[in-house]
Amino acid sequence: MIFLIAADKYDVYRPFMTDDSLPIDTTTDELSNIPNICIINTKWLLQEMVRNGEKDVYMVNDTHWSYKASEVVAKKLVQNIDLLGIF
Repeated sequence: MIFLIAADKYDVYRPFMTDDSLPIDTTTDELSNIPNICIINTKWLLQEMVRNGEKDVYMVNDTHWSYKASEVVAKKLVQNIDLLGIF
């Protein structure tokens, strides 16, 4: 089983916000510790993109991933499928 956690825009950009009064949601981090399941937490993948200066990780006017984010997540999914030897 592969469990993919689709990180939302707030979770990905929260570490880069200057307002410290905004809450930090750790739900996706806690889900990443389920034993015996292949888990892909996209929050870390997408935060790395933002940290590296990548623009438009999400659509500018809503909370959907851009094609850039979708491509990174798809490559990670393929990598995990290959590691599991499914195909």
